[in-house]
Amino acid sequence: MEEKLKKKEKKWGFGFVEWIVSHKEIVASIVSVLAALYTVANFVHNLSYQEKCEKFYGIPGKYFHSIIGDRVVYLVSILLLIIVGAIIPLIMRKNEEKSKVKKRGETATVLIVTVLMGMVIGFLNLYSLLEIMKQTHKTYNWIRNINIILDENSTVTIAVAFLTGIISLFGITFIDKFGEIRRIWIRKVVSIVFDISFVMSLVLLIFGTLFVLTRSVEDKTKYEVVTIDEVEYVVLSECDDKILVVLYEVENKGHYIFDTSRYWFYEKNQGTYRYINLEDCPEIKKE
Repeated sequence: MEEKLKKKEKKWGFGFVEWIVSHKEIVASIVSVLAALYTVANFVHNLSYQEKCEKFYGIPGKYFHSIIGDRVVYLVSILLLIIVGAIIPLIMRKNEEKSKVKKRGETATVLIVTVLMGMVIGFLNLYSLLEIMKQTHKTYNWIRNINIILDENSTVTIAVAFLTGIISLFGITFIDKFGEIRRIWIRKVVSIVFDISFVMSLVLLIFGTLFVLTRSVEDKTKYEVVTIDEVEYVVLSECDDKILVVLYEVENKGHYIFDTSRYWFYEKNQGTYRYINLEDCPEIKKE
């Protein structure tokens, strides 16, 4: 009996931990390689960012710096969701072989995990949608109109984004159960709702990922404004313990113009700061 329990423990978790311990050299090597790849990717990303900033603002790129961290976190989140989406159906299939009591307990656990992970997918759907809206609002009038409708009905938009995430994962997890629905019309409705939710989530995640990875300084709309000696400047970058600032003006329609023909460096603790979120990307006046 004890031997059977030990085998079960190894099968459902302890075996994985033991594998990591027994292969710690391989695990350490993988971690080292990933750390090196992150360093190289961050270096290349920073060089690219500096080049884009110099071209966009007309100010030497050496004063601008960026890290790839937020994009890595986004990609890791996507990968984890893919892994979870693949693992949960496997657990459900293994659950079929167990007794009714154990089956109910594990099914309840799977349901809770599915809802929670579905909400995470919903959050990523919403994040992806916001990123897509932010970068497409100046392209075509029909896209701008869609963005306006989504923005004006933000509560519905948020609800749909979260529901599509939850329904998508539910469908993947319980897809084998669809055939057990007796009424054909109910089965068709369930299948259609799942298909629509799955396609919407997939499209949002794919295009959201593309937009996040290709995000440029030209798409930046969030800035800090600092007031020093009764003069307002917009902060473009932080360099060591100083801030790089330029003068700006606002047109009647709320369009911002940054004058980058001259720029100043001030200490970070000087002046009073406020945060602004522009409706569209600023116009750059280089001369």
